Amino acid sequence: MGKFTQSETSKTLDIKKQNINKLFKDLLYLGLIEEVDKLGNNKYFKAITDIKKLNIPGQMKFI
Repeated sequence: MGKFTQSETSKTLDIKKQNINKLFKDLLYLGLIEEVDKLGNNKYFKAITDIKKLNIPGQMKFI
């Protein structure tokens, strides 16, 4: 899993940028992705892969 931008994601999934923006806001709120870098106007995101960072209820008892 590498870094990705909203525009890269919209081109890959063939979804409008407005819809990607809303989806990214929801994913950030849920803590499933995080902003890792900002270069100029580009924000780079990455998926959360560490289970401890996700804090999903019920998952902590498995760790």
